[in-house]
Amino acid sequence: MSRRLAVALLAAAGLVTAGCGSEIADAPSSSTPATTPAPAAPRRPVPVPTWIPTDASSPVPNGPCQPSQLRLVSGGSDAAMGYREMVITATNVGPVRCTLTGHATLALADENGGAIKGQQLPRVPMMDDKLVAAERHRLAPGKSAQVYLAWRGESAIAGLPQVKSLRMIATKGSALAPVTLTAHSLPIDIVQGSTFAISGWRAVPERH
Repeated sequence: MSRRLAVALLAAAGLVTAGCGSEIADAPSSSTPATTPAPAAPRRPVPVPTWIPTDASSPVPNGPCQPSQLRLVSGGSDAAMGYREMVITATNVGPVRCTLTGHATLALADENGGAIKGQQLPRVPMMDDKLVAAERHRLAPGKSAQVYLAWRGESAIAGLPQVKSLRMIATKGSALAPVTLTAHSLPIDIVQGSTFAISGWRAVPERH
């Protein structure tokens, strides 16, 4: 092989090698697919604390009726000439006799739980005077007594929150307990600043 032919062959081999290297260099590089982040877990709603009534003291025979001993339920309401009246019945659901005396105290709230601060008076206009005086009632298990919530509707103003829930301290020496409102109890158009009265405890009228 002549020297000139050998040089030509070497040159050709170099061009082929360079071309292959160029193709490799120019080839698109494989890229790793982008990883899609996992969707965030939905936030669980924060549980709303459930209010649980607490006795002021341990129930004792003939002692003040405690929340754990009472079921408080409202009855229907009556209205006439701006006067409103609603019955709240307390039933002893405990195992021992308990006592209701004096006048109950109410805590009023709107549909969102906001306090409605009214003024509790001994009586309101058109309230029966016979309901005002306090009485003592000892409730055997399963027995009931009742009070009357009385108020005037003139102070209710459109747009102001009205009472949607009630809690009651039934007697001195007791603590707040929930009052179950029925569909017949509403509306209770007591608003901020309204006056209302609670009668003394009375025996439940006998049904004939």
